[in-house]
Amino acid sequence: MDGAQLLTSARDGFVVAALRGDFDAKDADDVAAELGRLASGGEFLIVDMSAVGFVDCAAAGALLCARQAAALDGGDVVLVGPHGYAARILDLTGMGEAIRSFCSLRDAVVTIAGMPSRHFAQATPATGPA
Repeated sequence: MDGAQLLTSARDGFVVAALRGDFDAKDADDVAAELGRLASGGEFLIVDMSAVGFVDCAAAGALLCARQAAALDGGDVVLVGPHGYAARILDLTGMGEAIRSFCSLRDAVVTIAGMPSRHFAQATPATGPA
């Protein structure tokens, strides 16, 4: 990866992948593969985007690919802190609706930890009459 860096850590039992720098097409495949690997095993992966200044459509697609790979194992990917141009591209490409985002790492951890199931797909309440 030339423009983007990916650093991993743990926070309250969750894997956090901190993405830094400009995230574009030249890094998209490598980042998608690494996020997919980190999200395997049916757990949540928190992607901290607070230090990302630029995202293009290929990079947004890479985030969606990582989320889809995680879902195959019963896990999920959530984003933390996308802002500015990166947040705008995520919204324009529909990723803002496809991948849940949080303002802070603390908000993400508290929300995920408080869910009856660790997987959004299973924990999302049904809509309509009961």
